[in-house]
Amino acid sequence: MLELLNVHFSFLCRSFRSNDKELSPIVLRIIYRNERKDIYTGLYCDKEYWDYASGRVKSSCKQAATINKNLELINHQALNRLDELKFSTHP
Repeated sequence: MLELLNVHFSFLCRSFRSNDKELSPIVLRIIYRNERKDIYTGLYCDKEYWDYASGRVKSSCKQAATINKNLELINHQALNRLDELKFSTHP
């Protein structure tokens, strides 16, 4: 059970996979037991507005508030799912 506590969530901007509007997808990276899994969030941003240190869109971007709020919701949902796994009982 302690291994479940060792899960790390972060957001990344995949600048090398831009769409036809030159926007890059934002992915949720999950690291567990030194293995990583990237899940596409369905959100996109201009790579110039991505803050790699915070894992969020810079406030100078017009859509920053909306995108960052959605990222917070995704992070909250991921943490809730992790809690469900940690506290569920299996025979």
